[in-house]
Amino acid sequence: MAPSAWHRRLDLVYLAFFIIHVPIMFAVDLYPLYPLSLRPPFLADLRSWYIATYKDRFFTEEQPAWFWMFTVMEAGWHVPIGLTSIKPLWKGDHSPMLHLRLLLFAFQTALTTAVCVVEYTSWPELSAAEKSSLGGLYIPYLIFSLVMFADMYGRVKARLMATGESSHKSNSS
Repeated sequence: MAPSAWHRRLDLVYLAFFIIHVPIMFAVDLYPLYPLSLRPPFLADLRSWYIATYKDRFFTEEQPAWFWMFTVMEAGWHVPIGLTSIKPLWKGDHSPMLHLRLLLFAFQTALTTAVCVVEYTSWPELSAAEKSSLGGLYIPYLIFSLVMFADMYGRVKARLMATGESSHKSNSS
């Protein structure tokens, strides 16, 4: 089954996302996982700037206990998925395993991002403008993951339906 031009355009968006997202994970999100001796000062400065600019408690000592688990999941799930998806997306690989991997990535990303959105909107110390500014980071990420989820769900379903139909035809013969 040849991929549609629409799917190829989405694949290029996903490719760009992972090329940008992987370095950001290492520079910002995974910073707390680094041993103190391996934390370059410029990353501490970047993190301080981010916290001061967006007032994002997820990156401070005030983070909810569950956010640590999200950080570990990002290291153990997002990094490998991002790194292993770049080459196949670049080459236009439409293997069912890539689509399944991205479906699971998108689901987990949408769920954890939605949890973060619900949480930060409840922070009483943030003004509406500050919440809106933080939303400018989280909401596009949430929308992106929902689009990827819907796309990959459709691709996996189409492949399963095609497999089921060919299997059904074989059994009918």
